[in-house]
Amino acid sequence: MTSHPISSPAPVLATKKSGALRFLIGTLVATAAIAWLAFTSLDAQVYYVTVAEAQADYQRWQHREFRIKGLVVAGSHYVREGTLDDHRFTIVEEGRTLEVIFRGILPDTFVDGVEVVALGRMQDPQVFVATEVMAKCASRYEEAAPTATR
Repeated sequence: MTSHPISSPAPVLATKKSGALRFLIGTLVATAAIAWLAFTSLDAQVYYVTVAEAQADYQRWQHREFRIKGLVVAGSHYVREGTLDDHRFTIVEEGRTLEVIFRGILPDTFVDGVEVVALGRMQDPQVFVATEVMAKCASRYEEAAPTATR
């Protein structure tokens, strides 16, 4: 009879340990990636703030980008002479007014009395510097009233 060497279980055990280690490392990497994404997305949130809140705590908001809305005060829109894209206008929300400075092209729907939503930062308690302005035009998007026909 010939003797066969008895194989040791070490290679099988080493493979199981190696697979478990790879699984653990993969899980840790995935968990770290998810945590990083969650953390960075919280920092990238854009808040909506009322005119009253922005004015009351403007130092908090001057270093953070946020959205603000209000109605354009009639006759308050000025374009700096010699330019087409340097705007100043005033918005009002619940009786509080705020001057908005915007450098860019305003939407076609921007007129006196329209509701605007602006994205930007506070310069001081009375001035908001916008990087984006959107104007709503309810009459353009409202569905026509149904008519009675027989």
